[in-house]
Amino acid sequence: MAGIGNTTNDPQFVNAGTWNYRLQRNSPCINTGTNKAWMNTATDLDGHPRIYPVIGTNVDMGVYKYYVARETIFMGY
Repeated sequence: MAGIGNTTNDPQFVNAGTWNYRLQRNSPCINTGTNKAWMNTATDLDGHPRIYPVIGTNVDMGVYKYYVARETIFMGY
């Protein structure tokens, strides 16, 4: 749909065929949403913060924030 803030690019969903509308790492929708004051404390449908400074300062387009889980790396000596 035409309009300010809309895109015609493929959003790069994980799997729209199975209703998984989370964004892949290469999605053009990451950090391209419009921030609103209420989003500072809001969460997405997975419970992740809508604004997640580690990944960017803007919300993502859509209902899920692109999120990379932190992992612990164990190094043996």
